[in-house]
Amino acid sequence: MPIRALLACVLLLAAACAHHVSTPPVAESDAALEARIARLLKAQPLVDGHNDLIISYLY
Repeated sequence: MPIRALLACVLLLAAACAHHVSTPPVAESDAALEARIARLLKAQPLVDGHNDLIISYLY
């Protein structure tokens, strides 16, 4: 690969990374976040597979 093409690729990659880092994330509202969580839990229920529930009753 010619050095100019390699340099162009490196500069393009650096510019893309710099843009990604400098762009702030978009915050979701509480209602939208709760709706998203409800959708996720309805599609894939969360099951705790640990046996640590009994510990809370012992202590």
